[in-house]
Amino acid sequence: MMVNYLLTHSFAKDKDSYDVKFKSNLRVTYLSNIIAYIQFLTDDIKHASELSAIETVMILKMFYDESIELLDDDVDCKFIIDEYENWEFYCGVADKLLNDQEYQRDGLSKFIEKLLLNQESLIDVD
Repeated sequence: MMVNYLLTHSFAKDKDSYDVKFKSNLRVTYLSNIIAYIQFLTDDIKHASELSAIETVMILKMFYDESIELLDDDVDCKFIIDEYENWEFYCGVADKLLNDQEYQRDGLSKFIEKLLLNQESLIDVD
């Protein structure tokens, strides 16, 4: 059964443009685990780096649940996942998550590396 989610971040500068609503077949706890895995993997690839909510949702769709659909801003969501709170909640088990084969996907690390390189090239414009 598809469930509506809001992915947000407590410290996003512009929540209206940052927040992403989507629906997924993934259960909320499993989805939170996956998002934490993506967050810690991103930090492992490049310390103190993070992906935007839309990048995270696209990774979820590409690597974990191809049925994910983006939703309009006016749609109600059953669950809110805050990336800051998610990071804090799972921080003590980061190594365990990173080593759990249940969340590992072929090509995911390389894809995140390319996203981070693209972010740098967009930021380093003279």
